[in-house]
Amino acid sequence: MDQNNKPALAVGDPDVTFGLNGIVRLDNPSNPAAILRSDTLAVDPTTDIAQRIYVGATGGSEAVGVCYVVRLLANGQLDISFGQGGYLLAPTGDPERHGTIQQVTGLVFAASGEITCFGRMLGYTPYGLRIIPVAFRITAAGVIDTRFGVKGLAIYDSLPPPKAGVAREEFIHPGQDEREQAIQSWRRLVQEGKVSDLSPRARRVDGKILFLAKLEGWLPEWRTPTYLARINTDGSLDTTFGQAGLVLLTDPTTEPPESVDGWSLDIDRQGGAIVVGDLKPLNTAVGVVIRYDSQGRLDQEFGRSGIVHLYAGEEPAITSARSVKALEDGKSIIQAALLPDGTIGGAEIPLIIKLLRNGERDPDFNEGKPAQVDFSPSPYLVKTLNIDDAGRIVISGYKLTGAAPDIAGGISRFVPRGMPDEKFGVGGTRIYSNFELFFNQVVIQSRVNILVAIQGYSDSAIARFIG
Repeated sequence: MDQNNKPALAVGDPDVTFGLNGIVRLDNPSNPAAILRSDTLAVDPTTDIAQRIYVGATGGSEAVGVCYVVRLLANGQLDISFGQGGYLLAPTGDPERHGTIQQVTGLVFAASGEITCFGRMLGYTPYGLRIIPVAFRITAAGVIDTRFGVKGLAIYDSLPPPKAGVAREEFIHPGQDEREQAIQSWRRLVQEGKVSDLSPRARRVDGKILFLAKLEGWLPEWRTPTYLARINTDGSLDTTFGQAGLVLLTDPTTEPPESVDGWSLDIDRQGGAIVVGDLKPLNTAVGVVIRYDSQGRLDQEFGRSGIVHLYAGEEPAITSARSVKALEDGKSIIQAALLPDGTIGGAEIPLIIKLLRNGERDPDFNEGKPAQVDFSPSPYLVKTLNIDDAGRIVISGYKLTGAAPDIAGGISRFVPRGMPDEKFGVGGTRIYSNFELFFNQVVIQSRVNILVAIQGYSDSAIARFIG
């Protein structure tokens, strides 16, 4: 066929100008026979409209602990001017105590070109073996900044205990069997998607960075509270914020205040933080939105004492809050999920909710009701949310089809007033049956195009779709 007579690409189609037919898979420099798992995506706001792409990638199940930041050009090719041929190996900690970073969870850009990367590391804490929040910084020249943290790595392994009276355990270094068991548990959680929901967890404000920090475990009884943390430019906790740099996420309307499991945050135009998360995160959940001012104090003008409990309708419902985007007018967009059977990990109905500055529902957004994507009886699980330059809301996820292959990736798009975008797919949603993969984090590139990290049990890639 004449090249000039090729059919035009439609909205939602894979962008064939990106990588190979719209897909980029990253080779693993440490294992040429394998590919890297693409965990985190970000586009560089300091570059031109095309925006270079950054990927936080790990060695996957074959090489847990091999972690890279990879930079791609706008067309998906490796940017060989960055790191070693486009790959920058993440720094490592003390091998006896912390080891290597297992996963990069977010990147924060500075106007100077520096990038602060946040991630998770399996290591020993005063409370035993845990998944620890860490950070490192990349200079504008594309190398690890050794002025940050200790030799380029900040490890936040001394968060306060889960509750008063918890005894500090001595650092115990058990044999290889227990460490291997922990690594196998981590691999299983990654494969099951239980530690790969990478909603934005870090944001820059006034030269400092806010992020959500917690010591995570792979057993329910090991869950610990989430803290809103603020760090200085050298990676140390900012002791002028909260209590020694930390604010414990709790529900101020309960007595005693109940712990909140934080999922995502964004920064409003006044430098305050909007955090979404769940109460009672072990088996059931009630989604909440909490607003703090720039000093970490609850915003008393928002909701009830700074918190809003999310319900799908007039009656209370089991709802989990996952992602948040702050808007310039002080409003916020929340991505949540209705859990019909009352448990996390089961069937979900995705919800998009728009809140006014005071926490009330915006009556101009879907008539004040949550916008829904309902594929009953087949569950459609949503992972993250983003907003393009036209104000349209884009969410990524996957559908459990109930037949082999039982997974199909999906993208939904809503117009700014909360109705499904009829120009996108069917009823605002497009299911990609040929992608037998989970669609995880979604970001917007070149104003409207859609980048998604897609993952399966033995495959991983970055895909771009026409916006």
